Amino acid sequence: MKNFRRITAALCVLAMLFSLCACAKHEKYEAVFITDVGDIYDRSYNSVVWDGVKSYAADYGASCKYYRPSQRGTTYFFRAIRKAIKHGAKAVVCHGDEFLDAVVRAAERWEDVKFIIVDSTEKDLPDNVLAVSYSTLDAGYLAGYASVFNGFQRLGFQGSYPSDNYVNYCFGFIQGAERAAEDINLGAVSVDIKVRFLKSDETELDAEARAKLWYSTGTQAIFACGTRVFAAVASAAERNIGSWVIGADTDKSYVSDAVLTTAEKSVSMSVYRALESVKNGSFSGGRSVKFGIADDGVRLDLSRSAFTQFTQSDYDAIAARIKADPTMISSLVTADDAKSTVLGDESELSSLFSLNCVILSVN
Repeated sequence: MKNFRRITAALCVLAMLFSLCACAKHEKYEAVFITDVGDIYDRSYNSVVWDGVKSYAADYGASCKYYRPSQRGTTYFFRAIRKAIKHGAKAVVCHGDEFLDAVVRAAERWEDVKFIIVDSTEKDLPDNVLAVSYSTLDAGYLAGYASVFNGFQRLGFQGSYPSDNYVNYCFGFIQGAERAAEDINLGAVSVDIKVRFLKSDETELDAEARAKLWYSTGTQAIFACGTRVFAAVASAAERNIGSWVIGADTDKSYVSDAVLTTAEKSVSMSVYRALESVKNGSFSGGRSVKFGIADDGVRLDLSRSAFTQFTQSDYDAIAARIKADPTMISSLVTADDAKSTVLGDESELSSLFSLNCVILSVN
């Protein structure tokens, strides 16, 4: 009798195990996000991409999941993508150019699966791959405009290095500040903007020391681009009462009470829209699309900003003007116009722009 009970119990356990295995085997996830090894709670790109995937899944009743590759590199990224597809993924979302090789390889193997690469400008892509990027020129423009409209006339910009993205953040910031100064009639040479990109032999300690010096001599807010530079400038702002730092890319308001605003990329929204296009059959791959102010691809979130004079209605007004007159952005100086310019040379930098209200200095 005891043996019979033991055998019965063992059979029940085996049945449960087979049942669980069968369930796991048949799990299907329509939309999958492959993280950059980090987790989805990084309050950075992984978080905002995943938010877009989750929102899409909730609104359309789709199943979704994320996978964390065991290591960085094409081999490990490809394995994670393959696992997602084995579990039924119809759309796979990745972030950054480091995924390009793995995505292209997977796209050529699984032609019926759609792939979305966030923050990539790659154009030579298979037809089932869409690269999504954001205009940092537009984002910087909003930050510069809002800062001056808010009453700041002594500003700074620090970048980790002069990549096209960071240079465009800087150039947009300068030209947005100029437009705001004109709009509120500040007059000639009324806004001072200090500009500095870290040199190859400089570190975040140099960025922090420079920020301390700028703040101590009257700079009110510094737009800091690059993870290390932002952390350094934020630290300096916290130690100087009344000083502010502006972040870039993804929301930085949680970092410090000294964060004035963030020139954000609307990553979650663009991921949602791309997945939506897969769902409704309008997905168009083999290309790169860039989102800016005109399509709400970049923004300042006023609910997480510390402006006292620049209001939501002011923000809506400048965004509406740009949407109505695209030349406000298309006529701006960009990083492409500065390929032969020494950005550390004050006269060369200033010569790029037709500025009346803003005066530039390189420190």
